[in-house]
Amino acid sequence: MYTTRLAAALSGATVRQLAYWRRDTGTGPLLTPEYGTSPRALYSYRDVVALRICVRLRKETSLQRVRRSVAHLHQVAPDLHLASHQLKSAGPTIVWLTEDGDYIDTVERPGHMGIRVVMEEVLRAFTTADGRKVPDLRTPARGLSIDDEVRGGYPVVAGTRIPYDTIASLAQDGLGAAEIIDLYPSVTRDGIRGALDLAELVGLPEPQSA
Repeated sequence: MYTTRLAAALSGATVRQLAYWRRDTGTGPLLTPEYGTSPRALYSYRDVVALRICVRLRKETSLQRVRRSVAHLHQVAPDLHLASHQLKSAGPTIVWLTEDGDYIDTVERPGHMGIRVVMEEVLRAFTTADGRKVPDLRTPARGLSIDDEVRGGYPVVAGTRIPYDTIASLAQDGLGAAEIIDLYPSVTRDGIRGALDLAELVGLPEPQSA
């Protein structure tokens, strides 16, 4: 499970945006965390992928269009998580690549044919509209990896199942790299550095703009 701050760091959304996107503004929430919002929001790997989709779309089009697109998808594919969809801004609309390989308009002319979109774009590193750098979702820092089949997609030291924050906590408590490697022989120095880098990213203050 991803905390709100970790989900924000890996998706490019701000904590404030995540809170706003959980609200129903008339067409339903943009995204409700799979693990619920009480007493605190906890996101799944699929949620983080979906949030990256929304952040990328928001960089190129209005939040209103994003909400309309998501609402349309909830109507036509209510049993599928937003992360299952491939979406891309295309001028005044947002297109959806279906499992059948069709490219469908979801905003201007819902249901009509659109253009192709590639999920690869969602996963790679990008810069948000306000200039924040969002890491690649597969390798969020050097020596780390994310795989939805390993710990549900939680960031781990590459080649292991060891959560990044376990290693970052040890380093922040004053243990040197050699001591950490003694405890976890499969952890590399790059993994330790990457764990600290991601921990720093997750702990950065949130921008004030929503």
